[in-house]
Amino acid sequence: MEGSFLSPRQGVHDVFVTGEILTAQGFEYNHLFVQYCVHLPEGWSCDEPHKLYGVTQKCRFARKSKMAHFSFPFEFKLSLNLSCLEETEDSDAQGHPYSPQLLFEIGSLDSWGRYRNEGYAWAPLPRTPGRAHLCLTSVRPAPRSPIDELCRTFIGSSLQMSDLTYVGKPAHAAPTGRPQVNFYKLLYLA
Repeated sequence: MEGSFLSPRQGVHDVFVTGEILTAQGFEYNHLFVQYCVHLPEGWSCDEPHKLYGVTQKCRFARKSKMAHFSFPFEFKLSLNLSCLEETEDSDAQGHPYSPQLLFEIGSLDSWGRYRNEGYAWAPLPRTPGRAHLCLTSVRPAPRSPIDELCRTFIGSSLQMSDLTYVGKPAHAAPTGRPQVNFYKLLYLA
């Protein structure tokens, strides 16, 4: 039985995350699915990067509630290289390293094959160990014209973010020169 446990690596802080995407409610169209990814700031890494992204099954609303139940589990292990903290200024005002961000894109796909972007949401990984329940509010890019809204309704196309990390950009981050995007505030993803 000797050697059955891995000893901690020197200068590395490991974080084990086990989560579940439970429900989504209040979205305009039915047949929802959620795509997720984890954005790692400088100094963070993952030995199994394929676990940092995924997609739930497509789910219909429960009758009259406009709530989709996913119960989709995910898990991954992240590592923070502590020596990297001394070399960079990639930390908040208290000197804590930035947390990895969970980024979500909610979409719908109807029986005619029309895809619609229903919204984006994000949350930093909690800094404290233990259990956390996150209820997220999602946003969606506002249409630029009435034609965009007509396309969304009849064709199924919708405005999308080319870089999902833009949604989860910390408020204190330096401006990137990207154009300003207006968002609709939507209901939450739990």
